[in-house]
This record gives sequence, structure tokens and C-alpha cells, in this order.
Amino acid sequence: MSGGGRARSKARGLGPRPLGVRGFKSHPPHYTAQILLLLLILCPLAVIAEERGPRGTSYHIRVEIHPTLDLISGWEVVTWTNRGSSPVRELHLRLYPNAFSGQGGGILIEDAGPQEVVLNYSVSGPQNTTLILLLRDPVSPGDRVSFNVSFVITVPHIADRFGLSGDILALGNWHPIMSILRDGSWVDHPYFEHGECFYSEASDYLVEVIAPRGLVIAATGDLKSVEELDESRELQVWVAESVRDFSLTASWRYEISQATWGDVTVYSYYLPEHREGGEAVLQYALNAIRVFSEHFSPYPFSSFRVAEVEAWFGGMEYPQLIMVSGNFYTGDKRTLEMIVAHETAHQWWYSLVGNDQWEEPWLDESLAEYSQILYFEWVYGPKDAERGFWDFVGNPYYLYIEGGGEALPTGISVGQVADDPDAYRAAVYLRGAWSLRMLRSIIGDQPFFEALRIYASSHAYGIATSQDLIHAFEEAWGGDLNWFFQEWIFEGCVPSYNVTSVQGDSSLRVEIRQELTHCSQPSSPKKMPVELYFQPCGSEVKVWVNQTVVEATFDLNCTPEYVIPDPRDRIPGRDFAWASKWNQSKNVNSRRVNTPLLLAIASIGSLAVLLLLTIRRSSDIERDQ
Repeated sequence: MSGGGRARSKARGLGPRPLGVRGFKSHPPHYTAQILLLLLILCPLAVIAEERGPRGTSYHIRVEIHPTLDLISGWEVVTWTNRGSSPVRELHLRLYPNAFSGQGGGILIEDAGPQEVVLNYSVSGPQNTTLILLLRDPVSPGDRVSFNVSFVITVPHIADRFGLSGDILALGNWHPIMSILRDGSWVDHPYFEHGECFYSEASDYLVEVIAPRGLVIAATGDLKSVEELDESRELQVWVAESVRDFSLTASWRYEISQATWGDVTVYSYYLPEHREGGEAVLQYALNAIRVFSEHFSPYPFSSFRVAEVEAWFGGMEYPQLIMVSGNFYTGDKRTLEMIVAHETAHQWWYSLVGNDQWEEPWLDESLAEYSQILYFEWVYGPKDAERGFWDFVGNPYYLYIEGGGEALPTGISVGQVADDPDAYRAAVYLRGAWSLRMLRSIIGDQPFFEALRIYASSHAYGIATSQDLIHAFEEAWGGDLNWFFQEWIFEGCVPSYNVTSVQGDSSLRVEIRQELTHCSQPSSPKKMPVELYFQPCGSEVKVWVNQTVVEATFDLNCTPEYVIPDPRDRIPGRDFAWASKWNQSKNVNSRRVNTPLLLAIASIGSLAVLLLLTIRRSSDIERDQ
């Protein structure tokens, strides 16, 4: 690996400016089948490179951003391959801008063709977010079809991933994009404003953007050329291979900083008044690309961009581009670093390895949430990572469930919590990250990280499911882990462990009771290895607790004053310790002592271990979607 220098510029273009095609109308011509065929033959992205997976969908997009920045007109030529087992007569594309119709946004489909291919088209579905093309002839399995769609997009004046606010245009999920054909049916999930609902295959993009001169654009892929069309407009050509979407941001006022790690160039786009934050973001992104490449799999592209936007959220991920809210550029730098780490992790969990973000949002969000903690561990060390875990995961989760929220399963779908964004975040982000932390403590570091590498390499540029991730962990560990995922991902509740009885002197018989709390529905006792800490003996043992009541016997050369379950709080839930001073006799159950209360009476020698149980910071950090 190698580090490179930095540069900051207010340049409109990055890279050379070779000649392009002049005079190409932004409003689409009416194609004939012959012209389409010629275009596709000449298009260099018609076939995905062999090393990046099988032939899939390709997009040739040409759009013009009007000077007001809130109007975009253009067209796209889409080539789609039927990889199913049955002929397909109907094609579905997603029109996410229509989800913003109540805020002044939307996309108008002007035409779809050519007539030799498309019989007719319609717009339907929830919020009119699905474009349906009826073909004249069905597409047989293994065959390809090419068609064009012309459109006009109205961008709402809002601070969002799709919106124009202040000096920044954000175009996330803006162009008509193919739905996924699964088991013979098109998957058209509703739009989810509080998180992700997107589901698309890795595709190739050739995108020509006609923009006002002086407008700085950050986009998915690589900028191949910039050509001045006239005194007021220029043509930018962007190319991206094997990406799940194409997004961009733009501003008249963007400044750009850049740095390199190995063969990867990282760019940071920010407003001049946020230069310090923009420079910090550049370093955070560079660190994230480095550590995730070293531990997961090499970052598969040559460029990565972080763009400041105006938004209500912390950050939003797209292939080779992440959006970060400018609200955090002048605030707590640690929160800003967390956001950048999380969104960069999505370059592996969502971009490289795809998933159905509506049905199984935990596959990318739980992994990204825990990856942000791993970022702090790999960049700053385990102690900093532990602090990061409690700041951004542990404490917010306790605040949610102890404030009346239910401990819902991590493996829920967006549809189950679409009307409760707090429940969605707690279950999918926070509980999911905590569950992965627990799994790592059970199987150990080597199998845990080997599983992530297996998962990344086996499903690169494809679509993974929950079962695929479970299989990766089982392969790396060499044993069955279905019990863990069933109890922590697909079931809810948190356990409370109570040491209710300690009998004997050096040979102790300890009774542990498990009670499930914060349940949304009845559940069986969880099976977990629970650590017991004997103070002041300094001894620590693990006991598998898989029933409501478990007894275990230990031989110690010490008589404990306290027996503390789960002293590092590896398992979510409030626990109760045993204290000898409240024990009336050896044969009488002791009074239960809440573990945090025990800290007030524990000896100074044990405080270093027990402090983790009482650190419950109240800051509920606003973070990304």
C-alpha cells in the first residue's frame, strides 16, 4: 500500500478534456430499431467485463441539467437480459422521483420505444413509482432486449437525497432503473423515506451530462471527458461498471480535495465555509477505504467520492459516492467520522454484495453499522472501538428499549416498521450491530473475519440473502450457527441474567435465572455463553445458559463477595448480580442486586472491569439512514 499527496481545487473538471460529440440533442430522438442496434454495438459498456460477473443490464443515459438545477430532461437506452427461466413480455422500471410528488418533485415519462419493441407503457404502483413496458414480443431466457425511455424530472426544493437545497443538488435514485425479476415476478417495493428500499442488480453505465459551465459535479464512476459545448454549457461523460445505481451531486460552490491510497483516488466535495470538515472527511474516507480493503476485500474501483449535501439524515450510500449532511461538517468530528465510516462500509455491504433492502435490510445495514465500529478499532485501537460502540450502538439501543420500545428482531422487513423509523433503526442498525459483536465473541476473530471475506468474495456483484451470510459464518467456523441467527436476528427480546443463589465456599454452586424482557411476542429462552465474574477473586468463567434456570459448579481458591453476570455487557439486557453481604446463610437465596448498583459498593480493584456496565451516555446521535 502507499499514500499519496493531496490537492484542493475549485476546478469544474477532473482529468483530461478530449473532444466529445457536439450537437447531440438533450431531448431524445425517436429511435428506430436499427439505430438502437448500431448504438448498442458501438457502446463500450454493452457487455460487463468478465471479471465482474455475468452479462447484465447496461444503461446509456443522456441528460441536461437546466441552469435552475431543479429541472432535468433526457433519455436513456437500457439493455436488459432475461436471466430467468420463462419468457418475459412485461418489463418493470422504478420511478422513485414520483415518491416526492407531494413535495413538488416527480418524473414525467414522455415516451418509451422504439415502436418495434415496445407496444405500450403505463405508470402505476404505490405513488406511481413503477413504469411498466409491454413488449411486442416476449424475451426468451438468455436473450436481451434494448429499449429507450425519455423523461423530464422535476427536483423538489427540499434537503434530501433527491432534492435541491441551498447551493447543492442531490440526485439519488433519480433515473428509471430496472426492477429485479425474481422467481418469474417483478419486485416493486414501495418507497421508504426513512431508509432504504432499493433492490437492483450490478449494471454498467455510460452517462452523458450536459450541465451549465461552472457547475461542479460528483458522480458514480469515473469522469472520462469534459467538452465545452457553447459559452454556457459543457458535456461531461461518466463511466461506471458493475454498479447498482448511478447518482450525482452538484454545486456551483463545491471545492474539491483529493488523496490516494494505492490505486484508489478519494475525492471530497464540500462548500468553502466547511473546508476544515471537508479535509477531515477526506482523511476519514481514505482510512475507511484502506482498512476495509485490508480486512474485507480490496475496494474494486479506482475512485471514491464523498459529497457534502443538505439533508435531514447523516449520510446516504451510493456506488462510488456517498452523501454526507453538511450539518455535521462543523459539529462533533467523531460523529462525522462515524458517518463517513458507515457509508463507506456500504461500498462492500450493498454496492459490492447486493441485497433486497426492503425485505432484508439488516444484511447491509447491520454489517455497515458494525463495520463503523471495526473502523475505530482498526484505525485507533480496541479501547476507542469500545467507546465508539457505546456512543453509537449500545447506549442508543438501551435508551430505545428502556424508553418503552420493543426489542424487535433484527431480521424484520422495512414493511413491518415503515411507520416507526425509531423501531427500524433500533432493530436493524443497533441490535444488528450488537448481534454481530456477540457473534464475534462466540466464534473468535479469525473465523468471524474469514466469514466476511467469504461472503464478500462469493457474492461480489450479485444478490445475497440471509442464508448466504449464515452459510459464510458456518463455513468459516466449521459448525452450526443457525441457533444464534434464529435467536438474535429472527427473534426479538433481550435477556436479563440474575445470579439468584451461590452456595458453598471454594466449591461453589451457582444458580442463574434468565428472564426475557422487552418482547414483542412470546419467545423461548435464549442460548448464550454468559460470563460470570467473581470479585474479589478475579476469576472469570463462561456458563452456557439455555434455560430459564441453570446451575453450575466451580472450584475456586477464593470466596467471592460478588458474582456478576456478563460484566462487559456483551449481551444486551440489564442483569442482576449476587452479593454476599445480603446473603443470610449459605442455603438461603441471596437478594438480587442490579449490576450497575453493585458498582457503588464494589472494591476499587474491580471498578476497571465493571465500569463498562454503567457507562450509559444519554446522547442519541443522529446518524445516517
